[in-house]
Amino acid sequence: MSLRHALAVLAGARPEILTKAPGDLTKQAVMGGVLLSTASLAGVAAFFALSSTLELAWWIAVPSALVWFVIVLNLDRLLVVTLNTVSGWKVVWVAVPRVLMAAVIGTVVATPLVLRIFQPEINAELENMRFEAAAQVQVKVKDAYRQVDELEKQDKELRDIIDGRNPISVSSDADVKALQAAYDKAQDTYLKADGDAQCELDGKCGTGVPGVGESYNSKKAAADRALRARDDAKRKLDDKIAEVTKRVQDGSSSAAEDAKKKIGPVQSDLAIAQERKRKAEQQALDAQQLNKGLLARLEALDRLTDGHASATAAKWSLSLLFFLIEVLPVITKLLTMFGSRTLYDRVLERHDGDDNHLDEVRSAAKRQQDEVEADAVLQLAKQKSDAQVRTAQAAVDELVVQQSRIAMNAIHVWAEVAKLRSDEQLDEWYREHVGSHVPSRRGPSPAMSTTLPAFSPVEPAEITAEMPKVNGSNPASQHHQP
Repeated sequence: MSLRHALAVLAGARPEILTKAPGDLTKQAVMGGVLLSTASLAGVAAFFALSSTLELAWWIAVPSALVWFVIVLNLDRLLVVTLNTVSGWKVVWVAVPRVLMAAVIGTVVATPLVLRIFQPEINAELENMRFEAAAQVQVKVKDAYRQVDELEKQDKELRDIIDGRNPISVSSDADVKALQAAYDKAQDTYLKADGDAQCELDGKCGTGVPGVGESYNSKKAAADRALRARDDAKRKLDDKIAEVTKRVQDGSSSAAEDAKKKIGPVQSDLAIAQERKRKAEQQALDAQQLNKGLLARLEALDRLTDGHASATAAKWSLSLLFFLIEVLPVITKLLTMFGSRTLYDRVLERHDGDDNHLDEVRSAAKRQQDEVEADAVLQLAKQKSDAQVRTAQAAVDELVVQQSRIAMNAIHVWAEVAKLRSDEQLDEWYREHVGSHVPSRRGPSPAMSTTLPAFSPVEPAEITAEMPKVNGSNPASQHHQP
């Protein structure tokens, strides 16, 4: 088989039809070449996807690419060959799902090729993405470390309180701290007001006139108010310190109980914070390692084309190019089907029509033959049944005839035997009453009719019982069904 014939067969052409329409061999061979080209492009795309994106060894990528080549070739061949079953405008509706399937295959094939063409720019963008991810993760790591440190400090303080190693001090009370801060502020206010009054008295500031005056009296009054406020803050602080001291002394055990209640949630939060810290460290480690997966490359390509008109146009142009190459077999087949029908199409239609007609004729003949055979079997069965009925009827009729004959013979024999018995009884009576010299008579005289002995007739059953057996059986036993 030549190369053109092989390509034509690859496109779905039938050799027996091509022998009758050799002019269409080139057209079918071209379609086979298109199928082979698109499948080869798909195989190359698969090799790039496996070797560049997944970083597989060539001895694994090549067989895998060959498998994808065969799959795409068979799918495209299926889409093209199945379009031969329709004609006219119906082909549009039939071709829609096939075009959609080819579009999906084209998109899958075009993506690895586009990524391979933009590989240098994608690798550079992946580096930028890695640095950005590392910077974002570092913020999370620092926050996780801070939370863990704070929770570990709280856990230690609570453990010290529970174990009695860190008793609660009065100065650590919140109210004492607030009053201490108020006292310190009042003390600073008093010291400043008293200093201003003394400075006015000395004439070193304010009016600059030494001695008691209106300005001094005003500042002295302010200092006195500040002193009273300081003393009041001092009194409140001392009262609170005394209260807290008494409470601490009385409630050291309750503080331990409170610490025991608080340490559970703190330890739970600490475990969560430590897990968050571990994940942040793992993310930081992953960010430091360059991710070259398919999703990362697609994201890098989107970042490259985002806001760049030229990059976007180049990306879509290449994608559309590879997409059209993949759907080219189906589109080409559709275009050829809208033109005038070729000799190959007409011969194919006649050939299939003849095969269909021949198959219908054979099917009809086979059905007729089956019907004739079934009728013959039925007739034979009917004839056999009729013969069996006739034979049975003849046997029954013969049985009735034979039974009637046997019955008549039995009656005749009975009659003879009964007559002989009657004669014997008459002879015996004569010998007993008349004498032996009197010859035997076969019938009684009228004069002796009144004295004749009673005659008992012999039953036919008794006669047949005394009859001689023929062939080892009694004739009376011959009354049986055959």
